[in-house]
Amino acid sequence: FIEVITDVTAPTWVTTPAISSTLAYTQEIMGENNQVSETRKYYKSNLININVKASDKTSGVKEIVYKLDSRPDTSTGNANITLDNLSEGMHTVSIKAVDEAGNVSNDTILIFYIDTKSPLKPELMSIDSESGAALEGYINESKSKLVNGQSDVTFVLSASDASSK
Repeated sequence: FIEVITDVTAPTWVTTPAISSTLAYTQEIMGENNQVSETRKYYKSNLININVKASDKTSGVKEIVYKLDSRPDTSTGNANITLDNLSEGMHTVSIKAVDEAGNVSNDTILIFYIDTKSPLKPELMSIDSESGAALEGYINESKSKLVNGQSDVTFVLSASDASSK
């Protein structure tokens, strides 16, 4: 007697794939009506670990397949994913599970950002923001001429970097 079992069901995620690396910070992008339209997750390391665990009760999980950005698909067997030497900026990882019968789960997509560089040194562009007085001409002159004849002046600077725009 031969028993034939047909597996037409794709593997399922035991736990949803998630990045386990330490999050550096998040950035909320505002959309219409001043509502948050996107929350970006930034990581300070160019090495990212993604925990994955799939299950298939009929034929078993054959492999976890992921695609990083526009690179070719990569198989990890049924193991976690480690991405290294990542460049600065946005990355997209598409992850799916494949069972021994060839059934494929829906893709899980993770979007994250790498930001390993410190902000650039702030640069003073103007002294008097109301009149737009340029910095030129003040650099080598008396301190008493900085702003409206006052020698005690508070400068407000801001800094950003290319990754977190």
